[in-house]
Amino acid sequence: MQTAQWQAVYLHGKGGNAREAEHYRALLPGWRVTGLDYRAQTPWEAREEFLAYFKAARRDGTKVLVIANSIGAFFAMQALDETRVDSEGRYAFERLRAGTYGVRFTLRSEMLFTDYTGRDGDSCVPVVDGSVGATNAITLAMGETRENLNVGGILPGRIGDTVWHDKNGNGLQDYKEPLIPDVQLTLLYVNADGTMTEAATTRSDRYGYYAFDALRPGTYVLRLDAREGDTLTSCFGAPLGEIDSDLDPDTGMSAPIALKSGQTLLS
Repeated sequence: MQTAQWQAVYLHGKGGNAREAEHYRALLPGWRVTGLDYRAQTPWEAREEFLAYFKAARRDGTKVLVIANSIGAFFAMQALDETRVDSEGRYAFERLRAGTYGVRFTLRSEMLFTDYTGRDGDSCVPVVDGSVGATNAITLAMGETRENLNVGGILPGRIGDTVWHDKNGNGLQDYKEPLIPDVQLTLLYVNADGTMTEAATTRSDRYGYYAFDALRPGTYVLRLDAREGDTLTSCFGAPLGEIDSDLDPDTGMSAPIALKSGQTLLS
C-alpha cells in the first residue's frame, strides 16, 4: 500500500465526534483525513490520547495537518510540542528542523530546580522560583543531535522553631513559659567563600511559632532581629539543644545550620 503524502487529523470539540472529519475530505482532495474520538470528557483532558493517535498518524503520512474545531481542541493540540520523561527519567524531541529552541521543564509542584552551573552535562535550567523553568536559547543545526540537556530537581527544605519568654532566666524552655509573637527573624545563606547573604525574613506568628519554607539545600545561619531592650537568654547546646536557645546571646545568631534536600529542621 502506498504511503499517503499528506494527512489531516481532525480533533473535534466538546460534544462532537470524529465523523465531523468527513467535511474536510471534500476540502482536501487527495489527502487522507481521519478524526479522533477520545474517551476523555473534554478535548483538553485528552492529551495522552491525542499524543498516541498523532504519533501513529505521523508514521503513516509524510506531512500531517492538525485541525482543531474549538478552543478546547486547540489547547489539546498544544500537547504536540510537549513530552514527558519515561520511567528512567529520559526524554527526547525528535524530527526537529534546524533552528533556535528552548526547552521548558515542569517539575512536580513540590520540587525546585537544582543549582545551575553552566557546565556541559549539569542541569541546564537557570534557577527560578517555583517548579517551571526553561533553558537558555539552543541553536540546533540540520541533523544535529543534542543529548546533554539534563535537568535536576530537588526537594525544598524547612527551618523553624519557636520564640519563647525565658521568665526564670535559666536558659531552658520550661513548661508553660509563654511564646512570643511578632518577633522578626532573618535567615542568612552561607556562601562558598564564607560570606553570608540574606535569604528570607519572617516573623513569629501569634502563637510564637516561625518557619522558613521552600529552602534550597545549603548552609544557613539564623539571626534574631532584636528590638530595643530585648535580651537573649543563654545558649548551652548539646545535650540540651532541644530545650535551650539556639542563638548566641552576644551576636543574636545561630551556629551554621546544614540543610539537606527535603529536610525539615524544627528545633
